[in-house]
Amino acid sequence: MSYAGVAEKLKMIPEQYLDEVSDFFDFILFRDKAKEISVPNAELVAALQESEEMLNNPNTKKFNSVDSLFADLFDE
Repeated sequence: MSYAGVAEKLKMIPEQYLDEVSDFFDFILFRDKAKEISVPNAELVAALQESEEMLNNPNTKKFNSVDSLFADLFDE
């Protein structure tokens, strides 16, 4: 879309929404690019480690499908 097209759409925005539109523009123009690189939080890191341990443990039950998992859950 061209700048002229965006300008025409801006003219149609009700005045009561202009602050929100301005905030949106600020977000797009000035967002911190460094924050976009996602760093997992401690809870996610712990869950990933737990899943690795479970996969590597020969005593952990493993399932080939969700159906077989649920069948096992409901049989107990």
